[in-house]
Amino acid sequence: MEGGGAATFGAVLDELVARSAAPDLVRVGLLRLVEGQPDSSERLAGDADLARAVVGVMAASRSMTNLVVTDALAVVQLADLDHRAPIDAGTAEALAAWKRREYLRIAARDLLGIDRLEATGLALSDMAADVLHGAVLVTHSVDLAVVGMGKLAGGELNYASDVDIVFVTEGNVEGATEAARAVIGVAGRCFKIDTNLRPEGNAGALVRSLESYEAYWDRWAEAWEFQALLKARPVAGVETLGNAWAAAATERLWSHQFSADDLRQIREIKAKGEAHMGSQGLLDREVKRGHGGIRDVEFTVQLLQMVHGRHDELLRVPNTLEALAALAEGGYVAADDAQALGDGYRILRATEHALQLVQERQTHVVPDDDVARERLARVLGFAATPRRSPLEAFDTELTATRARVRAIHERIYFRPLLEAFSAADLQPTALTDEAVRDRLVAFGFVDPDRALRALDELTRGLGRGARVMQQLLPLMLSWLADTPDPDLGLLNLRFHTAGATRSRMLTQRLRDNLEVGHRLSIVLGSSRLVSDQLLGSSDVGAELAELPGRLDMDLEAAARAAVAGATDLDETRRRLRRFKELAVARISAADLCDLISVDEVGVRLGQVADAVVTTGLELVEPPLPFVVVAMGRYGGSDLSYASDLDLVFAYDGGTPGDQQQAERTARALRDLIGQAGPEQVYEIDLNLRPEGRKGRLARSLNGWHAYFEHWAEPWERLAMTRARVVAGDPAAARGFVLATAPMVWAAEPDEQAVGVIRHVKGRIDSEKRPADVEPWQSLKFGPGGLVDIEFATQLTQLRTGARGQRTLAALDNLVARGYLATDDAAVMGAAYRSALLLRNRLFLLGSRRPDVLPGPGADLDRLARSLHVTPPDLVDEHRAAIGSARDAVERLFAPDPDLEGAPVTDARR
Repeated sequence: MEGGGAATFGAVLDELVARSAAPDLVRVGLLRLVEGQPDSSERLAGDADLARAVVGVMAASRSMTNLVVTDALAVVQLADLDHRAPIDAGTAEALAAWKRREYLRIAARDLLGIDRLEATGLALSDMAADVLHGAVLVTHSVDLAVVGMGKLAGGELNYASDVDIVFVTEGNVEGATEAARAVIGVAGRCFKIDTNLRPEGNAGALVRSLESYEAYWDRWAEAWEFQALLKARPVAGVETLGNAWAAAATERLWSHQFSADDLRQIREIKAKGEAHMGSQGLLDREVKRGHGGIRDVEFTVQLLQMVHGRHDELLRVPNTLEALAALAEGGYVAADDAQALGDGYRILRATEHALQLVQERQTHVVPDDDVARERLARVLGFAATPRRSPLEAFDTELTATRARVRAIHERIYFRPLLEAFSAADLQPTALTDEAVRDRLVAFGFVDPDRALRALDELTRGLGRGARVMQQLLPLMLSWLADTPDPDLGLLNLRFHTAGATRSRMLTQRLRDNLEVGHRLSIVLGSSRLVSDQLLGSSDVGAELAELPGRLDMDLEAAARAAVAGATDLDETRRRLRRFKELAVARISAADLCDLISVDEVGVRLGQVADAVVTTGLELVEPPLPFVVVAMGRYGGSDLSYASDLDLVFAYDGGTPGDQQQAERTARALRDLIGQAGPEQVYEIDLNLRPEGRKGRLARSLNGWHAYFEHWAEPWERLAMTRARVVAGDPAAARGFVLATAPMVWAAEPDEQAVGVIRHVKGRIDSEKRPADVEPWQSLKFGPGGLVDIEFATQLTQLRTGARGQRTLAALDNLVARGYLATDDAAVMGAAYRSALLLRNRLFLLGSRRPDVLPGPGADLDRLARSLHVTPPDLVDEHRAAIGSARDAVERLFAPDPDLEGAPVTDARR
């Protein structure tokens, strides 16, 4: 074996080395083996099977190479792959040594193609169960049962899996806990042991009695914890105790009615895992949690087991491939889908196995380095052909597999529903009526019979549009199931596809761009209002496809074009209202689809209002220099969907005739935009003008100056911090600022003025806050709510002279200038955004009281689903946010007790 070139080991062995996945590594390994075990050379030369086994494991893994080189018994084991050595549980060291050799045997059989994926996973799981059994023997643990969870229970461990277990005792818990720690210590020398699937996870007791488990499952277990029980079986310790635990777990699992919210939460857990992969740029390389990965298959199977397993005992199996076969046999999954998922799962798991052998760590990420991926491909058995390399063949197969798995995963929950009743040319399934309804109800459809009628109408006929919809509906139903109101979404979808032209345009958009379907499903299942407004568009698909870009159009030009050619006031108003509705619908759709932030929503809504007001003022043709000034949240570009428009008017003139013309202009604009009725464009509030309801609609620039110089109340100065000219004569706009700003910002308010402002704020709270709900439920007038934060911010602005209309921008400005603590600004900003978001979303969801956070019930559930949180989490987060904000507000108001109750004039709010 010595020579001037590369080492040689004989013709047969040299050929095996050359064809291996890593010839250089194998050659080095063989030299080390022969050097350490001289007799191995002759054994390899005389045993072709042994030679193949040694070369295979050396090409795949450095750690297995080291084992073969340093442990003569490892070579003995590789020479007899068909026989499993008896477990040696005499000591912890002996147990670990046995595990290493058994692991080697299993890997060799896998790499040589002797065993399929299923046999490899089962062998690894049996090995882990034996290690746990041996650890119990080594530690002399009694009164303790070890229950396998996850892949261990499913008989589908991989080479680097954590071994998930929980412990149950029939004796003293304290003593059993010490025994369990000892078992973990011994078994931990062989595997990474994970006990986090026990009740309460890391915070929970390591060992519980059976009665304690039962109490937990009956009272506190969450949906994902019941999901975990799909894969659970006793593996070591007291057999009767383990079996009793399994019987109790089975009873709780299959008597649990998984609700739509349960399944939604489970899907959200998976989505968060994908989002994490996406944030790391691994969605296309992670074979476990990425798109089209192992989790797609496992979650598909497990969700269908949870939905249908209550009524079909044949589905109650822990192994993924066995469960998939049972689902296909029962008609819950189409046979071709089941075949494709099973094949994909085997390819993905085989890739995962090879990755973990080559990388020698718990990894699921395919390397981006071509050399490393070439070795992986060769370990998996891909060989070069005249047309492509092993790497090209591997990349092609993995990409196709993932795309196929992802597509099936996204539609499999609902495709069989269509096949169960539709005349579509699809492979039929055997779903019973009960199974169809179970699946619809489990995925959030409250009225399954109406849903099926709607699906029948959507897929009826042989037209091209119907055929496209037949293919798209399973995916859209999956998206609708994640919306606040799936039934509403399906009903809206029927309306949107009514009519041949509309249906053809929409289905073409859906076919060409799946994201349009996703966005459409979100909108249809969230808001009847937005759905109806979008229905007026000539091309709903285009509207959704081009979001959020369509929000950047020239709104003033679009508003002018909308009213061009109108023949009378009523038609003008209708056209202006339609322009506003469609513009707001675009914002709403982008909001619901999480394409824009709550900050941007307020700004965008303000821009739409600006366009309407500007166009309206142009239409009424003021005969003198005239301006429209936005106040309140409109002035601050913090509008919500439910907001009215606070306006005041000013003009440049001084004669009685000028006053009359200005009043006529103000009334004309008010009537055009704000006249009550079905065609009202906006609700207009003019009560922030000087003297409130008793004052003139329009005031001259000199009149504004005089009012704020002599008569304005402190709270009126406060309100003017958000004044913003939105339309009118540019010179008059500058004049308005010059007439008012020096008076508003003249001096810091004294303590008496602060007392007056605080008193006004107290009156607003007491008079406006709803009496039939808890104070914290009032998003607008509750403690730490919108009004609290606005008053505190504006008062701080007056005290410091830090100007700026937008509340959130003003908070940032105050921090930057050193007038406000960073922490106070952060909690106030967070609470303000939270209240705006909740208020906006409630309005879009059709709440009759968008200013009030609902109590427990359907409205709160829908709100939480729309925001991708659970109802308790939503309430807890909101209460925490407003609590912190209220503390900051109180610090900023810092009331003087001597001034409490100071006299104040009409607040006029």
